[in-house]
Amino acid sequence: MGEPARLRRLTAEEYLREEATSPVKRELVEGVPYAMAGAGRAHNLIVTNLVLLLGPRARRKGGRLYVADMKLKVGEATFYYPDLMAVCAPPPESPLYEEAPCLVVEVLSPATEGVDRREKLWRYLSLPSLEGYLLVSARERRVELYRKEGDILHQVAEEGEVPLPCLEGSLPVAEVYGGVELEGKETSTGGERRQAMPTFIVLSTLTDDGAETLVKNPERIKEVNQELERDFGVRVVAQYAVLGPYDFVNVVEAEDAATVARAMLHLASRGSVKTMTLEAIPVADLIAQLK
Repeated sequence: MGEPARLRRLTAEEYLREEATSPVKRELVEGVPYAMAGAGRAHNLIVTNLVLLLGPRARRKGGRLYVADMKLKVGEATFYYPDLMAVCAPPPESPLYEEAPCLVVEVLSPATEGVDRREKLWRYLSLPSLEGYLLVSARERRVELYRKEGDILHQVAEEGEVPLPCLEGSLPVAEVYGGVELEGKETSTGGERRQAMPTFIVLSTLTDDGAETLVKNPERIKEVNQELERDFGVRVVAQYAVLGPYDFVNVVEAEDAATVARAMLHLASRGSVKTMTLEAIPVADLIAQLK
């Protein structure tokens, strides 16, 4: 085994300079660059539909609509590439990024959904200019809106229309998915059914060392979640701190049980946490098997 390499965090200036000539598009999270995954046909068609729907509205408002290749600065050393963002505020001095969007849209793909629902959700909503954050599924007909009206409000629509903060009016769900064959659907003799990644429940208990680390660095929870997805292909889709014999209940998705087992063994080898993993069976699947 070779000598361990030291991870060097990039400044915003270094990242922007490197990104200008990088053959791979990367997002920067707290100074650490992450290569971005490619997107499938459904994802791209949904983005195209959204451009056609939102572009004219943005122009009427005197704003700008960006698609995929414009960076959004959300912190001193954190930059994302939203699938779409609408900006009505004056642009910053740099032509390389925006920093005051009123609407951000992410189209959910298997490789990005966990981050879009966790880190990006709260980072986007922390922007003073942001009025709404749209999550659009590429696996099922489902549009979610987070908007700030004093409190943060969450709305889900599978049909009808979704209000459009900032750009005014509403977004017809049917037109968002017009001409799109969803990624999570397949045809079989039994009709059409939606594929889903297997779901697992991970019950975790901190060791004394783990508790000490968490008290000193609460953000370590998010860092571990990112590591699970990046290094092992395990996505944390929901996470709760609980009282009782366990410290956390984690809902994760992965390709199979072996993938989760490998990730949990690596976590356990660090000596900071002990886990128990349960495979979750959707109730609808259980009912179907019992009939």
